[in-house]
Amino acid sequence: MTWPELLQEPIVWREPLSGVRRTVEAALARAGLGIGFASAEALDRVRWPLASLRLNPPGGLIWTLYLILPQVPFQSLAVRAFLELIGQDPDAAKTL
Repeated sequence: MTWPELLQEPIVWREPLSGVRRTVEAALARAGLGIGFASAEALDRVRWPLASLRLNPPGGLIWTLYLILPQVPFQSLAVRAFLELIGQDPDAAKTL
């Protein structure tokens, strides 16, 4: 089976301490193989000999990230600096 064929199949793992999972993980480790999921940005930062396959929308993985933070009057300098770092206007934070 080739990697493209394998990646067409769902990956279903048992719990971390399962004998089947440990056996498969050990076999993959002995062969220097494994399957992982990471963002493109994370893969751009490593120098490992990895083969990657990009999962682009609409077939790719998409998620929504929510950020919960204090209302503007209660934001510390660290919170405001973080918001600026990620490109969010600290004064535009929505409140519930």
